[in-house]
Amino acid sequence: MKKFASKSVAILVAGLLMCSGAELLPDQISTSLTAYAYTTEDGTDGLRYRIFDDYVIVDSATEEKIWVVVPDEFQKADGTVVPVIGIADGAFQSKKTITNLVLGANVYRIGKAAFAGCTNLTTATFNEGLEEIGQEAFRGCGFEEITLPATLKEIDWGFPENPNLRSVNFLGGDELVIGGSSFAQCKALETVTMGEGVAEIGSNGFAGCSNLKIVELSSTLKTMGSYAFAYCSSLEQIKIPDSVESIGAYAFYSCDLTTVTLPEGLKTIEHEAFINNTNLTEITIPSTVETIGAQVFNGDKNLESITFLGMNTIMLYTLSLPTTTVIRGYEGSTAQAYAEKYNQKFIALDGNQDTTDSEIDPEILWGDADGNGKIEILDVVLMNRVYVGVDKISESGKQNADTDQDSKITLSDSMNVLKLLVHLLEQKDFPIVAES
Repeated sequence: MKKFASKSVAILVAGLLMCSGAELLPDQISTSLTAYAYTTEDGTDGLRYRIFDDYVIVDSATEEKIWVVVPDEFQKADGTVVPVIGIADGAFQSKKTITNLVLGANVYRIGKAAFAGCTNLTTATFNEGLEEIGQEAFRGCGFEEITLPATLKEIDWGFPENPNLRSVNFLGGDELVIGGSSFAQCKALETVTMGEGVAEIGSNGFAGCSNLKIVELSSTLKTMGSYAFAYCSSLEQIKIPDSVESIGAYAFYSCDLTTVTLPEGLKTIEHEAFINNTNLTEITIPSTVETIGAQVFNGDKNLESITFLGMNTIMLYTLSLPTTTVIRGYEGSTAQAYAEKYNQKFIALDGNQDTTDSEIDPEILWGDADGNGKIEILDVVLMNRVYVGVDKISESGKQNADTDQDSKITLSDSMNVLKLLVHLLEQKDFPIVAES
């Protein structure tokens, strides 16, 4: 099942790439097939260019280069001056002599693998106006530090496996998505600083950065993907900004966290997000958190206490707490119900919380749409039938099926349950049956 899903995704992605075109086109340029026709011309600077009607991109080098300096403009053979807007896929791949890169003011995209394997490339000046860095563009380069401009919108697997990289500074971003594995396996990386404008850290964004110690997240960050900081075994502290709404599965897998600060406004903590943080002793779950996934604290053997500030936080099955962990929460809360169900010590917080209008059942079995005490593929089928209007569901089933707590059953809910089923199958914990 897992191989089938991966193959399907690969085929889909390949199809999308084929449909999107191979070259760089500003928004104002026609996307018709004729727009992709080009010729090549050699410049006097040792670079070869792909010539389009209104712009050019750097194609490759015509001579051995130490410095690659991309100009702002290029004069074509007919005398026309046009902007240099990008660097082609694989343009300088594995050119070991290159040590420096300077981008012209009009460059907005660096193509896939453009400088991959340039192991002696240690210095780059990235221009304001740069928007996209393609897949593996700088894989395995020799940078020690990187400063990225505030105009960036997307980095897709841009800087993985840079062995000497110690510092990354994002000056900001334009709803910037730091895509999957962008800085994965940068084992020397120690410091990451993000200015305003970063919106998302994708899956495996900084995974395997085993020397990462200091992370300052953007105040505009909304989502942290699965494995975002997994295996960052030197990371001891993390403060999640107020803007973050979800923390992905395994996001901090096998870090060395001792202090975790979660914000009011956080809604979802996905399964096993903080697994194997053996030095974590306490954590507070904000009142805004709606759901916490399975086994979030699995392997956190020294976790002494977990405090729930909300009344109705839904725990999706066991959190895998040590038997000695104390749960703190309000009387009548789902935290108390969880403690009683799993025989954890419960200490009531001071203060009275209004529970008269509580709409969430602490005994809810997330995903059990048909109410039979099991999570099965039949639940997904039922949810889809309810969505298209050919079947009905009980009130308790609605609570179980409404995974995102938006008071309706949608395809998003059934996909959430399907993902959970796949996860449980991989963990050999399938199906899950409600305890009596």
